[in-house]
Amino acid sequence: MDVKNCGFISHAPIRFEFGWDEEDERCAVLKQVMLQRIQLLRSQNCKSFYVVPDSGAGLWFGEMVNMLRNEDSNILLQCILPHEELSTKWHPNLRQRYFTLLEQCTHLMVVSRPNDSYATEKALCYMVECCDYMLAVYSPRLCGNDAVDRVMTGLGESMKPYLQIDPDTLELRLFGTTDK
Repeated sequence: MDVKNCGFISHAPIRFEFGWDEEDERCAVLKQVMLQRIQLLRSQNCKSFYVVPDSGAGLWFGEMVNMLRNEDSNILLQCILPHEELSTKWHPNLRQRYFTLLEQCTHLMVVSRPNDSYATEKALCYMVECCDYMLAVYSPRLCGNDAVDRVMTGLGESMKPYLQIDPDTLELRLFGTTDK
């Protein structure tokens, strides 16, 4: 499979067994799996990564890509924001990490206005359209009928290739392709 553009989508950590606790060993292992997948894609010539940065795994993904960008300036990180006021109610530490991510990314785009209740879904859909492959920290058993769940349903129906990483079991499942 020839992947040039990879996007990332995830449940909010509140749905993970470890919740928002980044110090939990399960979170550390999930981050390691995510980093290994990013590095594998990079070794296969994927140069452009897209994320709709959230206060959880989307932020972690962006931080990982930026870390790799320090070693390889050919890597691109494209941040797609639902709206400009995304982080106003976040914890100050997360907000600072978010702004650092945005300062370091190579491209930044805002798709809607703060009062648009579909802004997150629009940003996620735009990202999926831009990418030829997706990484998803996701499990159907954790569904809550939010923007991520609706976009994941559409992604499954589209047959676009994506790798699903279960946030609790770390099971990997490849969809939308016959490549192994």
